[in-house]
Amino acid sequence: MIGTKASVSKIALRSGSRIRADGSFEVARPAAGEASVQVRAPGLPGLTRSVPPGEDGSGATWDLPRPAKVSGVVRDPSGMPAAGVRVLAKPADGAADLGQAETGADGTYELGGLEEGRRYDVRTWSPLHAPGGPIAVTPPAVGVDFNLDPGGTLVIEVLTADGKPVPQMPQAPPGMAAPIHSFATLSGDQGYGTTTTNWTTQEGGKLVFRALPAGRYAVRAQVRGHGDARLGGISVPRSGEIKVPLLLGRGGFATIEVRGKEGTMLGGATVFPEKEADTPFGLLVSGTTGADGRASVGPLPAGLQALLVRADGHEPARLTVQISDGITVPAPEVRLAGKP
Repeated sequence: MIGTKASVSKIALRSGSRIRADGSFEVARPAAGEASVQVRAPGLPGLTRSVPPGEDGSGATWDLPRPAKVSGVVRDPSGMPAAGVRVLAKPADGAADLGQAETGADGTYELGGLEEGRRYDVRTWSPLHAPGGPIAVTPPAVGVDFNLDPGGTLVIEVLTADGKPVPQMPQAPPGMAAPIHSFATLSGDQGYGTTTTNWTTQEGGKLVFRALPAGRYAVRAQVRGHGDARLGGISVPRSGEIKVPLLLGRGGFATIEVRGKEGTMLGGATVFPEKEADTPFGLLVSGTTGADGRASVGPLPAGLQALLVRADGHEPARLTVQISDGITVPAPEVRLAGKP
């Protein structure tokens, strides 16, 4: 039986309930459809169960998995204990049950609340060192140690299509959120990846990635008002710094007229590249129609581009337009149908 320190929650409703001293619980469920229930208790592995439509789970007994631990020592590149390093354990089956701990002054860590006999990938993260691992572990396990590498530094010198340095943008005033004006992704052949937003406010407009594990990388960068750029096959060493230039594309623009369900020009409609409508890359080149129903979107890469138009109270619409570098082209007029 699990006492009152455990809790159960219905994911879809974001409601919760304490488990009673006898291990029973009661939580609201939706009127229709399958209910997904999570059980969480301090120091114990979590549990997720589905209750089919029309059932309430009455009489069911759910046994929490047997808990187990993983422990070890993390050392820095000089062989000394590394304090303050995060150690993460992620189930090898891809589930979201993440275990984590932090190393103490002696470099030791202990990951508790893991499921006995379940396979995990254990790795480290620290802003001062390259990530360690992953190490495949099946709890319980001791002596899962890490010897960290210093990691390499990659400096991307981003240039405009004219070969000029990208200007450094000012920081947002304290307490205010800055609109997105730059975005970049970095991915490595060893599975490492990271993103950075509004990097043009730092490092003089350069992209700087530190404490990278050795390997080959690809980068993609976008700055508002400029075309995007991609570069692959960048080799980063175990330590030291490497500098690489990256030339932004010129790209082209499309102007679009949007009419609403009444046939009149529609303001407030947003136009995105279809494949990246909900990504920072898409936001950087999106356009919003004014009161005259017109919007400009871009710069977009040269070639045939699919665009998506969205507006409140209307069904989305898709269109294609041929983009040429350095040119603004008119797109076909778009008429949005009203939602039923």
